Amino acid sequence: MAALVAGRDREGVAAVFQVSLTPVEKWWAKLLAGGCGALVAQPRGRRAGEHQLLNEVEQQAVLDHRPCDVGLAGRLWTRAGVGNLIAPLYGYG
Repeated sequence: MAALVAGRDREGVAAVFQVSLTPVEKWWAKLLAGGCGALVAQPRGRRAGEHQLLNEVEQQAVLDHRPCDVGLAGRLWTRAGVGNLIAPLYGYG
């Protein structure tokens, strides 16, 4: 943004950052509307605890075991592994 403020054209800034003109224009609009604070990245995704399928007791039951303890592949839980566990146990998915 300093390059834009210093007078460099948007196309030149896009070329330097190897992006299309669209993000540069969005950055510029954010800067003009809200200052530097508007350019700070915001958290993405769901908030913690939002849209959880399992209640706390069910979550703890999963965390008390490793995948290999319950007949699944691996020693660490992955999203797919949790899905493979909870689908038959709790009827989700």
